[in-house]
Amino acid sequence: MIGRTTLHKTMFGVVMLALSTGCSSGDDNYDEGGGELVITPLSRDATSNGFTIDTAELSFGSISLDPCISDAALLRTRNFSIDLLHEPAPSVGFVSSVTDFCGVTVELAPATSPDLPELYGATARFQGTSADATAFTLTSAFDITLAFGSDKPLDAMNLVLGVDLDAWFKSVDLTNAEISDDGVLVDADHNSDVLATFEQATSTAVALYDDANADGALTAAELVPVATATQP
Repeated sequence: MIGRTTLHKTMFGVVMLALSTGCSSGDDNYDEGGGELVITPLSRDATSNGFTIDTAELSFGSISLDPCISDAALLRTRNFSIDLLHEPAPSVGFVSSVTDFCGVTVELAPATSPDLPELYGATARFQGTSADATAFTLTSAFDITLAFGSDKPLDAMNLVLGVDLDAWFKSVDLTNAEISDDGVLVDADHNSDVLATFEQATSTAVALYDDANADGALTAAELVPVATATQP
C-alpha cells in the first residue's frame, strides 16, 4: 500500500522554488499543475535469495520533475533522507502552474543532514539478515544520477519511484564475506567487493511507475515501469 503523506519540509522548499523560477503562466494559479512522487519498495517480503531487510534508509541529493517544454523551469528539491520502509510511504510534492512533465531525475548522494543520524555521510544503509540468518549492515556512500524520461506527458500526480529490493540484492553474496562481532559489515572498508556488486545494480533496481487508478497501491497491472533509468 502506498501512502500519500508528503514530506512537509520538502514540500515547502519545492513550493518556494516553483514560485521563484518563473513557472507561472501569468495567472499565479499554482493549483492546476505540479505533481507528486511517492517513494516505496515494490515488496517488503524477503528477496529471492533470502535477504530479509529490516532497515532501509536512502539519501537523495536531489529529485526534479522535468517539464516537457524545454523553456519551462524544472522543479527540484534537494538534500533529504527517507526511511524506505516507512508506512505510509514518503512522498515529495511539486507545486507549479506547469501541467505537462515528461521526466523525473533522481540523484542518490551522501546525506548532509542529520534527519536520519545513522545515515549521515552515507547514501544507502540497509540492515537485515541473509538466507542463513547472518546479520548484516550495508552502508554505501555512492553518488549516482538516474534519469527517467518519457516521450509523452506523465500522469504527474500519480508517480511512484519504485525500489526493487529483490533486484538490488539479487547478486549480493555473503557466503565468503568477512564476519565481525556485529555480523557482516559491507562498506568501503569491509567486503568492498560485495558493496561494489550492490552499487552496480542500482540502475536496474529503481524505476518509475504510474498509480493509474490513484488508489494508493500498485496493482499487478501497474507494475510495468513508465520509465526506466538511464545515467545522463
